[in-house]
Amino acid sequence: MKKSLLCMAIASSLIVPAVAMADATLYGSFRMAMAKEDNKSMSLDDDSTRIGLRGTVDLGLEDTKGIFRWEQALDINSGALVSNGGRYAWLGATGSWGTLTGGKQDAPIQALVTAYADDFNSGAQGGHSQVARQFNRRQGNTLVYASPKMNGLQASASAVFAGDDIRTSGSTGPKDRMVDGYSLGLAYDANNLYFAGAFGNAKSAKSAAGSYGIDQNTWGLAAGFKVSDLTLKAKYVHLEDKTGGSSFVRTQGKANEYVISASYAIDRTTLMAEFGQTERKPDNAADLKGRHYALGIQQRMGRGRVYAEYHDYTKPLYASRGDKFLVGYRVDF
Repeated sequence: MKKSLLCMAIASSLIVPAVAMADATLYGSFRMAMAKEDNKSMSLDDDSTRIGLRGTVDLGLEDTKGIFRWEQALDINSGALVSNGGRYAWLGATGSWGTLTGGKQDAPIQALVTAYADDFNSGAQGGHSQVARQFNRRQGNTLVYASPKMNGLQASASAVFAGDDIRTSGSTGPKDRMVDGYSLGLAYDANNLYFAGAFGNAKSAKSAAGSYGIDQNTWGLAAGFKVSDLTLKAKYVHLEDKTGGSSFVRTQGKANEYVISASYAIDRTTLMAEFGQTERKPDNAADLKGRHYALGIQQRMGRGRVYAEYHDYTKPLYASRGDKFLVGYRVDF
C-alpha cells in the first residue's frame, strides 16, 4: 500500500508540471432536462452535454503561440461519448497578426451569423437554425483565418480542402477545383453594438458529366445591441441550393430564415424570448413555412444554472416537432 501511494505521488509530481507547461485546460458543460413534448411521454434527456480540452503552447517565438482545441459530445444517460459526436478539433497559431487554425471548425458565416441570437440553453431551440448549418458548421478539412480586432472590427475567412477529384481509375478527366468551399465574414463588436455579414459557398466533387453533387451559396446578416440589462438580437440567413445537395432544402431551390430575440437580466436571473420563421422554397414543389416561438427563464448559481423553457413549433415545416416544455440543470467547468 505504501509503495502504491509513493508511486502515485511521484507520478502526480511529474504529470502536473507537464500539464502546467502545456497550459492545457479540461472544460465541459454537463446538461440534463426533464422534458414533455406533445404526444410523447415525459423524459429525462441529455441536453447537449460536451467535454473538451483546449490550451496554448510556447513555440519559442516572440509574437506567436500555438493553440489547440478538442471537444466531444457526451451522453449522460448512456455514460459514454456520443458516436460520431466530435464537435470541434483543431490546432493553429495566434499572435498580433491574427489567428490561423486548421481542422474541424465553424466557417465565419456560422460563427458570426447563424449561431447569433441562439441564446437558449436547450437543444430544442435548434429547430429553426438548420438552413446554413450543413456545410458551414463543424466542417472538417477547414482552414480559418481571423484578423486582429481593430476598434471592434474583425475580418475572417475560411476554406475547405477536402481533396475532391472527379477522376476514377483509368480516367484522364480534369481535377476538381482546389478549394471545395469557402466563407468570408466581417463583424463589428464593441460599444454594446454588434453587426456582422458573411457569405459561404460549398461544392462537392464533379460527376463525370461535369455537374456538382453539391453546389450551394449562403449569406446572412446579424445585428444586436445592449441597453442596460436589455439585449436585443436579430439575424437573417438565405440559402440557394443549385443541385439539391442540401439536406434541408432536399431539392433545387432556396430557403430563408430570420430570428429576433430579447433577453433581460435581473441580477442572476435572465428572462428570454424568441421568434423565428423559416421558409423552404423548392423549385419543383410546394413551399413550406414554419414558425418557432420560445420563452425561457434561467437562474445562474456560480458555475451552474437552472432553466425552464417552452418551445412552440408551427406546421407544416415543423410537422414532425411537437411543442415542448422542459426544466433543465446545467453545470459548467
